[in-house]
Amino acid sequence: MISRVRRQVQKLSLSAAQKVSFVSIGLALAAVGLVMFMPGGTADRSSLTQILPFIAAFFVSESVVFNLEIRKQAHSFSITEAILVIAVFSLDPTSMVIAAPVGAGIALVVVRRMTPLKVFFNLSKFAVEAAVVAFVVMAISQANTLTLASGSAAILAVALADFVGATSVFSAIWIFEGRPRRRQAMDVYRAQMMVTLIGGSFGVIGAGALEAGPFTLVFLAVVGAALVAIFRQHATVTSRYTGLQTLHDFSRTIANDVDVDRVLVTAMTDVVDVIAATTVSVIVFEDGSFGPPGVYRSVDRQLTHEPFETPSTVVAWMAVMTDEAVVRDVASVDSEIGQSLGVFDGQMVSMTLGLRDDESVIFVATKSATAVGNFDKASADQVGALIRQLSATLRNGLFVRLLDDASRRDELTGLANRGEFISLVDAAPDRPMAVVTIGLRSFDEVNETLGHEAGDAMIMATAEQLDVAFSDIAYAVARINGGTFAVALPMSSIESVHTTIRGALSRFAAGSSVGELRLDMRCSAGVVAIADRSEADGATLVQRGDLALSDAKRAGQLIADYRPELDETQLRRVMLVAELREAIAAQGFELWFQPKLDLQTGDVIGAEALIRWIHKDLGFVPPDEFIGLAETTGLVGEITSQVLEMAAAEARRWLDRGKPMMIAVNLSAHDLVDSRLPGRLSELLDRHQIDVAHLGLELTETAAVADGTQITKTLERLREMGFTLYVDDYGTGYSSLSYLR
Repeated sequence: MISRVRRQVQKLSLSAAQKVSFVSIGLALAAVGLVMFMPGGTADRSSLTQILPFIAAFFVSESVVFNLEIRKQAHSFSITEAILVIAVFSLDPTSMVIAAPVGAGIALVVVRRMTPLKVFFNLSKFAVEAAVVAFVVMAISQANTLTLASGSAAILAVALADFVGATSVFSAIWIFEGRPRRRQAMDVYRAQMMVTLIGGSFGVIGAGALEAGPFTLVFLAVVGAALVAIFRQHATVTSRYTGLQTLHDFSRTIANDVDVDRVLVTAMTDVVDVIAATTVSVIVFEDGSFGPPGVYRSVDRQLTHEPFETPSTVVAWMAVMTDEAVVRDVASVDSEIGQSLGVFDGQMVSMTLGLRDDESVIFVATKSATAVGNFDKASADQVGALIRQLSATLRNGLFVRLLDDASRRDELTGLANRGEFISLVDAAPDRPMAVVTIGLRSFDEVNETLGHEAGDAMIMATAEQLDVAFSDIAYAVARINGGTFAVALPMSSIESVHTTIRGALSRFAAGSSVGELRLDMRCSAGVVAIADRSEADGATLVQRGDLALSDAKRAGQLIADYRPELDETQLRRVMLVAELREAIAAQGFELWFQPKLDLQTGDVIGAEALIRWIHKDLGFVPPDEFIGLAETTGLVGEITSQVLEMAAAEARRWLDRGKPMMIAVNLSAHDLVDSRLPGRLSELLDRHQIDVAHLGLELTETAAVADGTQITKTLERLREMGFTLYVDDYGTGYSSLSYLR
């Protein structure tokens, strides 16, 4: 029923004040209806002298109340129940329904200083409670004379009236602020029924005493005052017990929760329940793991963020930082604080959250001046206990958040990693897109010859340039692995993507400076264009981008587009890697020799050993294809060892035939970083009984100019051994005589 009413009221799009007025009018109309249809007919009207003492009594009863706070509202208890029972046997129903709200209303305005809206609501509630009591007594006993039946009916009537009153308060709380916790509602109902039984019984005794003589009311007043004190203490204990139970439930709820936002919303909701706060906020000073600076609140159980409007607000908040919960008047602190909270009059209790040393965060609860009750030391203690538990849980949650962020970021560059890039691509708008995979051409050589420090510097420089070039236009920029990066771009046409890529890659050139190093920073790019996003997911697009990049590198091109046939090429490469291992184990390679001629005499003066692979099924496999695979998979060293062995054996055969000549063997940068190479060459010469004049060593230009400590030592050792060193393919790399020197 209440939920249905709540939904209907919400559909009216009324303001909060209008909604409260709407409920109050409903209660007042109910009171009028009960009076109009009162059983037993119309009684004689009570005189003014009879009514005035009861107006005074209701005034006193509502001037001295005790409260149980529920969310942002307070449910009040008083001796009104006793007054109502006495009044039902002393006044006619109409006079009684008038006296109760008039007397109580004066107390609400003069003593308790409630806002007009609260006064209106409570007057309507008092009127309907008085009408319920009169209606039930008249319906059961058909008279307002004190008898056993009518006295019992009066107690029953007060119980029903209190139930109606409590339910109206809970209905208002439910409709306008959310459903109260069941445990707290039951606490209020139980306390109310206790007050009803005692107050109702006390009222029956008072009605009988009034018939015996007015002076007996003096003794009843003393007993009544004692009962009020007892109930006030009971309410205080009950409120504190409820708060402690809420803290226990909060600790149990968040104990293993690492969702920072959810934990905060739970804490804010519980603080509202524990100390009847008007607002609860979390204030963050600087950008960190918690989030950007500003004020965080719970709105519809969702965490919201409002940035600070002025820098002075941060300074104002820092002035109220404390490690213990402290209660202050809002008006006594800086106006900037009231501005950020939206509360300028009332109280606040605040305490610093113990998070990371470099992050300052304050938890703040406020109570407006118009709210019932005040913050006290007990309120501060309860908030302090909750915040200490909250701090421990938030530290765990923020640590998990950092780990989660780290799992989605490349540790070296701070860019998204492969997994995060795929997620961002899948989450990008459903429009034509291009996924571009960008790879440093010489990264493997630099990393293996100059070391990981040089390779890392190369990656960092590339990441910085790509981030500058694409961060404003791309859906995502990521480092996929090694020297490979990826960019997801919106696409109007493939030509526009190519233009963008060329412009970005023009930043990279051969011989670029990275710190004290001069490195080849040139890149190639593989482009995958897709118009219908349903055709492929992010993982597939990245895979296709890798294929296009490999194709660009093999062809020596700046940009290559993905083509379906590249999938077949990739399958062939995967198959060849497995076959290559078997060929190495079975020594399944051949050496072909390319003669070197003296251009003046035309005589053959040497030969270059060229490795060839005749596959049993595929036939001739080009060296460019399987040597690249060997370098990628780390097998090139084993192949070089076999080539050197076959070349030395052939040199020995030519020497035995009386035709000595030098056979040159190609070495890669991978071979030169092996400190064992000179020793193996020396052992090879001894075993085949040839000398350095019969075995030459050819170096690629990239390997020759790599300024690595180990390569330098290897080259110097080979020179000391007497080997002739050649630079192969000069002019295709750095093309600098200084490098050659």
